[in-house]
Amino acid sequence: MKKTILASVALFAAGAMALTSCGPKAADIVAAFNKATGQDVVKIDSTKAISMECSMEGPGMSMPMSITARIQPILQMRLQMSAMGMDILAVINGEQGWIVIPGQGVSEIPAEQMKEITGQFTFSSMNNWDLYDYANADSRELNGVKLQGVKMTPKPGVPASANKLENIVVYFNPDTHLMEMVTAEMTAGTQTATAEIFTTDYQKFGGEILIPSRMSVTVPGEEGSFEIVITDYKYNADVPDSLFEKPVVDGEIADAA
Repeated sequence: MKKTILASVALFAAGAMALTSCGPKAADIVAAFNKATGQDVVKIDSTKAISMECSMEGPGMSMPMSITARIQPILQMRLQMSAMGMDILAVINGEQGWIVIPGQGVSEIPAEQMKEITGQFTFSSMNNWDLYDYANADSRELNGVKLQGVKMTPKPGVPASANKLENIVVYFNPDTHLMEMVTAEMTAGTQTATAEIFTTDYQKFGGEILIPSRMSVTVPGEEGSFEIVITDYKYNADVPDSLFEKPVVDGEIADAA
């Protein structure tokens, strides 16, 4: 489940670096990214929903997923997925969360797991730079290209700012101005590891904003890497609040076990 949640949040998007004064300023790097992807014209509204169809691919695994999420005024997310022959539903609504597993009814998501989910959700808002403070970070070479690093810090009040995802650094190609890599420290219990997300194959999906349609995710200590493949993506969608309410099973709202 932890890997699945990480995969879902890496989609919306996906160690501490020393600050540097050389090269383009962080604000200029982000502005160039916005222009390259069309976000200088079309703004992603964090009070509206992002929805997507995608799949998580790995060795011997293919997991279709449908995700709808809003970031503000509170974090809300609805994730439907097929895993091991079962259709699973997870719903997040602020500080509450529920999961529906066939034959088990509706169960509350434990508070500690809720913190991990909302913390990892930082990646989901990577396309809304207004939610972050940012500064220059060290560069990093990838495929022979010296990428420009920008350290992202969620502003006060943004859901991810109070959780366990830290030292987020986004790397941009200086030629295309597109985001190609994200690193962040993840803490689970007493263990801390740096997750790496590589973003490729930017597409518009019928809209005006370029979105990476493939993301390769690697987390040390997890069972290898996996890839997220997006087949449909919509932003600034109006969805009913009922989508994020406690799920109903067989006409009854089931209590947690």
